[in-house]
Amino acid sequence: MKNYLIVSLLLASILTTASPVAAQQVEEKQYSLITKRTATWCPLCGGWGWNFFKSLISDNKEKAILWAAHHSGDLVNSVSEDITSNLGGFGQPRFYVNNDDKNVTSSNTATKRQQIRDEVDDNFQKSPQVNAGLRCNVSGRNLSCDTRVVFFQNDTGHFYVSVYIIENGVINDQAGRGNNVSHPYVLRGNMHDSSFGVRITDDTVIASGSEYTFQFNKDLPNEWEIDSLYLTAIIWDKQGDTYYFQNGSKPLKIDMTTQITSADVEGDMHKVQLRFDPERKIVHAYVAKSGHYTVRLVDLQGRPLLLLYRGMLAEGHHQWDLRSHADRSFKGILYVQLISKGVQSVLPVIVR
Repeated sequence: MKNYLIVSLLLASILTTASPVAAQQVEEKQYSLITKRTATWCPLCGGWGWNFFKSLISDNKEKAILWAAHHSGDLVNSVSEDITSNLGGFGQPRFYVNNDDKNVTSSNTATKRQQIRDEVDDNFQKSPQVNAGLRCNVSGRNLSCDTRVVFFQNDTGHFYVSVYIIENGVINDQAGRGNNVSHPYVLRGNMHDSSFGVRITDDTVIASGSEYTFQFNKDLPNEWEIDSLYLTAIIWDKQGDTYYFQNGSKPLKIDMTTQITSADVEGDMHKVQLRFDPERKIVHAYVAKSGHYTVRLVDLQGRPLLLLYRGMLAEGHHQWDLRSHADRSFKGILYVQLISKGVQSVLPVIVR
């Protein structure tokens, strides 16, 4: 039987300074955009569509931007509505590469999976016309991004750039899948009033080597898990009323680096206390303010290993039994992490 030992008193971390997300580097690579048109009330979206999207992620995540755009249901937002409307078509699930509907059905998933992988591979070998890079910082729940757009070749068009926010692992019900399931790569929104961003330049003829810079800021909603967010800058060419995908930056994960101090957490979460019972293998938490919290087990690098809870917690004491996860095998020094509004409490635990 595993033994869990407390190795120190409560450790807590508060992100009081801005944390850098990524350098503002513009890759001269051609990425693809894969969109799943979906809805939480759609049984097929939680059935074959769910499994197919997971396959697309596995096949293409190094060469494509992937997101689930909810046009209806619990996870819909104005940006995902506009994205799916721009792509056209009806019904769900539907899958698109760039602006093209791939006409995937439950009976042709194997063939379409290979076709999409081949298309993404072919696109990745092409020389891009344009791309963008990001340098972002997080301070509390405020996200700021410097965006740099570089044209590698002469180009013509009406170009726009937008920084989009994708959350991986959104906990929500899904018809055809179950209650409180983890939704992969959900399009949460962007950093602008317009769903397709801002016009890069009034010029329609752009010379090779042209560069443009922008700065955007956004206060992140409390229900978004900051350390599960990815950012991508996408460039569109508007032709008539339609925005056509040109290229985009490889999604960058927000890295909320933990800074540990010996104190209970005060501030936005008010007082938070964590305790571990080594005999009963139970994690205890006291929160002095109700709100949205995530409780999870992470390794020394801060990588999530086990989600214990995500949702609303009332003021008071709460507990989670690690014995209910006996099927999961973890060893060494780990951390129990409680997160709310960008603030973290961390309890170190040794698993033997």
